[in-house]
Amino acid sequence: MEDTEQYPPRVCRICLESVLPTFQSSEFFQKPRVVYESSDPECGRLFSPCQCKGSSRYVHEGCLQAWRHAGPKFGTRNFWQCPTCGFQYRLERLTWARWISSATMQLILTIAILMLTVFLLGFIADPIIAFYVGPVEVDLVENDASWLAHFLKGLTSLGLLSFLKAFFALSPFPWNLRSIATGRNSGRNRAAQINWLIILVGIGTFLWAVYKGVHAWSRRVLERAGAKVMDVPLPGEDVPNWDLNALSASLLSRAWAPIPFLFRFLLFFPLHFFRFSCPNLSESNYSFFMDILPAGSRLAVVRSQLAPSSGSEGSGTPPRTPPSTPPMTAKEPFPDYDGAECDVVATERAAERANAEAWSYAFGKALQTQIRQHQIDPNIIPYVPSDPSERSQVVLERMKDLLSNPQMRTQTRRQFITLSNITLQVNQVIFHQNPEFLAPKETSDAKLLTETILAHIAWMDSMLTALCQTIQHVTSVLGEIERRDIPVYQKLQEMAATVAAHLKKPRTLERQLLELYLELFDEWVHTPFLRLRNRQILVEQTSCLAREELSRHIIAIWDITSRCIESYATYTWGTMTIRDDNFAPSLDKLNMATDLWEQCWNNDMETEEDTPESE
Repeated sequence: MEDTEQYPPRVCRICLESVLPTFQSSEFFQKPRVVYESSDPECGRLFSPCQCKGSSRYVHEGCLQAWRHAGPKFGTRNFWQCPTCGFQYRLERLTWARWISSATMQLILTIAILMLTVFLLGFIADPIIAFYVGPVEVDLVENDASWLAHFLKGLTSLGLLSFLKAFFALSPFPWNLRSIATGRNSGRNRAAQINWLIILVGIGTFLWAVYKGVHAWSRRVLERAGAKVMDVPLPGEDVPNWDLNALSASLLSRAWAPIPFLFRFLLFFPLHFFRFSCPNLSESNYSFFMDILPAGSRLAVVRSQLAPSSGSEGSGTPPRTPPSTPPMTAKEPFPDYDGAECDVVATERAAERANAEAWSYAFGKALQTQIRQHQIDPNIIPYVPSDPSERSQVVLERMKDLLSNPQMRTQTRRQFITLSNITLQVNQVIFHQNPEFLAPKETSDAKLLTETILAHIAWMDSMLTALCQTIQHVTSVLGEIERRDIPVYQKLQEMAATVAAHLKKPRTLERQLLELYLELFDEWVHTPFLRLRNRQILVEQTSCLAREELSRHIIAIWDITSRCIESYATYTWGTMTIRDDNFAPSLDKLNMATDLWEQCWNNDMETEEDTPESE
């Protein structure tokens, strides 16, 4: 038990992957070094980059890298510090990268590239200008060239070359740089007709292209230079002394821990076998489950079997042994019907069925508690503690209980754990991070978080909308199949294949999860935000665009989640309609199975008899 507490699995706060400790052998130390590294090479190692606690303590290198580069203002928002605790990341070799990321340095680089290009084009400007003006009547006496003329020629050639794209993209007649007037027009006259507006537009195009290139180059430099973020321990925290034997024991106990293994052999082995083989499922857990059961329930029958006094390893009491099997007695193969004996057998079977249901209920509760302790509670932790009796805390506990249901799909559980975590983080950023309501920094951070929630909810809405459209098409196809003159079993086969290929089974847990998340978001974010925001609007002198966008995001999340619940109800009603209107009549016709098979047999025989005659 101590090993499990010393080497617990760590969870990434972004992708929510649970990572177990692994070993890295070292030639310089006697003991191997224990690291938390994901199986996905893109995620990398799991470490603590800031001073956040609880479920936000650890994060993958790859997830943090993607988060730091996901902001619209790259290099200025989340790249340098944690948006939750405000701790500045300890980055390696990023002094010069910080200079490159500034807008002033990018503007200086753009102007420097422009001057260098103009200087170089000054040497080759004569052929470019001569291409436009043609043969010029030169003077016999040449003037001495100056640097001003050199840069002026380079600037002119740069503008002409940059405008070349528009020159070839559009029709040559309205943009013809040479005059089309009749009469003799010398090259010197055409040189005097150079359109300086074209040159200015070309220079502006070149400047904009260079600035975008410099910005993209600085972004790539930051991605390469900022890939390494140093691990930061919390204040007063010591580096754990990793032990090979302790970790091996922890991994061994975890390997035998999963409780789904119990369901596979539930009806074949006695309970004390599982108590010996599963260290994490100890007797204290069983006694705890039995204590919380209501009095007079169906589990009272098997309570004595689940008690620790029934015998366990190290308790001093020998384990129970099954009673000896009585010798087989000779019986008649086909005895006469005995009503009393049949009643006794039926009573015994009913008792066995009740015991089996009680066992399934007990192990279902055990599995739910196991999931709650290892997957839900470590990953969903409120940032600000409050009274457990408050409605927001009650809704959060209901969400945790529903997410720990063993029948919940793993992917769905992970998605809603992420949504719940982000919702709690939005609550902390908006209401508890700064005494001033909707300060600029908190507004921008909350806007990023709500955009993430909005993306998840919008994806669910689009998927449910597509399912509602699909079920309408499937209903029309099933109607056409039902109107065809084919045997009933063939109708059932085609209808079942159509439904299995295009529809998904609706789950009650998923609809309950959507409704409960809407209630969670309303209690933690939506209602308190609107209450404070409506008061703030009355005293605001000028409107703030960032606050208005945040308000629209929060209202949109509530509206889209409500639409998802309605779409799920529509889809569920559609599946029930298909069951009642299409499958139920065909299944009723199968009651005449004998007549149907005889009719099909006669039709096949008639077909075989007619085939030789036609040949």
